[in-house]
Amino acid sequence: MKSQSKQQGAALIIALVIMSIAMAIVTNILFRQQLSTRLSSNIGNLERAYPFATGIEDYARSVLKRDYEDSPDKDDLIDDVWSTPVNTPIDGGTISGRLTDLQAKLNLNNLMAYDPAADSIDPDQTTPALTEAQNQLLDDKFYFDLASANVQALLLVIDPDQEVNSPESFVDIAKDWIDSDSTVSSGGAESSDYQIEDPAYNAANTLMVSPTEINLLKDIDKDNYALLKQHFSTLPEYTLVNVNTADGTTLQAIGFTAEAAENILEVRNESSFASLADFKELAVVQVALEDPDGAEGEETPAVFEQILSVTSQYFLLQGEINIGAARLYINSILHRDGAKVTVISRDFSNQQL
Repeated sequence: MKSQSKQQGAALIIALVIMSIAMAIVTNILFRQQLSTRLSSNIGNLERAYPFATGIEDYARSVLKRDYEDSPDKDDLIDDVWSTPVNTPIDGGTISGRLTDLQAKLNLNNLMAYDPAADSIDPDQTTPALTEAQNQLLDDKFYFDLASANVQALLLVIDPDQEVNSPESFVDIAKDWIDSDSTVSSGGAESSDYQIEDPAYNAANTLMVSPTEINLLKDIDKDNYALLKQHFSTLPEYTLVNVNTADGTTLQAIGFTAEAAENILEVRNESSFASLADFKELAVVQVALEDPDGAEGEETPAVFEQILSVTSQYFLLQGEINIGAARLYINSILHRDGAKVTVISRDFSNQQL
C-alpha cells in the first residue's frame, strides 16, 4: 500500500510539473504572439507615418516658396506663415511640425580658415595697387576675424565663468576642426589630440555638417554641448545673421549691448524690419555701427553691417508624426535660393527642442 501511495504521489508531482511546463510554454507562446502582433502593428504604423513625414517636408517647401513670392525682401516672426507651427489630426494620430530660421543663430562654419598670406598684405597699400586676388585674401581674413569675434562674444554671454573653455581657445579648437591642414592653432586641437581619446578619431578637416559635431570638440563635455548647441548652426557657406529672427543672445554676440538688444527686440515685437535701412534707423543701431572716437586706425564699430540681414536662406524643419503607439520624427535642413527650395539634409532622429 505504501509503495502504491508513493507511486501515486510521484505521478501527481510529475503531472503538476508537466502542467506547469505546459502553462509556461503556452504563456510564452501567447506573449510572443502579442509581441509579434504589436511589432507588426508598430511597423505598419511607421510605414503609414513615413509618407506623412515626407509630406510635411513638401508642405514646408511650398510654404517657404510662397513666402518668398509674397515677400522676397524680408523674413520675420510676425508676418511670415513659415514661422507658425502646424499641429493637425490625421487618421489614427496627429502630425506636428515647425520651421525655424537657422540664420537666427551664429554659423560655426563661418570660422572657415583664411589663407595666411593675407597677414602679410597691407590693406592700405596704394602703390602698387592691390590685385583682385589680394583683395579677396583680405576679405576672407576680415570675415574670419569677424566670425571669430562674434563667437567669442557669444561665449562671454552664455558662459561668463568660462566653464566651457576660454572664448579664444574654443574658437581655435573649432577652426582646427574645420580647416584642412594639420597645423595646431595656439589654443586649438588637431587629429593628434583626438587620437588619444577612447575611441580614437580624427578632426574632420572640413565644414561641420551638424551641430552634433560640437560634442566631438576637445574639452567639450555633455553639459557644455547642451549649452552650446542651442546657439550655433552649421551651415555649408558663410551666412549672415537675420536681425528679424535673432534672439537677444545672438544680437549681443554680433556686437550689440544687452540694453541695445532688448531695445531691438521690443521694437521688432511690434513690427518687423522691412529692410536693413529700416533696421539702421534705430538709434541704438546707428550708435553701434559708428566708428567710435579714439586713436585713428585702432577703433572699430561695435557691429559690422556686413554680417546683418533681414532675409534668410536656411531653415530647419522639425516634424513629429504619431500613429497609434508609433512615433516618427523628421529633421530637415532646407535651403531657399530665390523661390527654389531644396532639402540639403534629412534625418529621423529625435532632435526636438
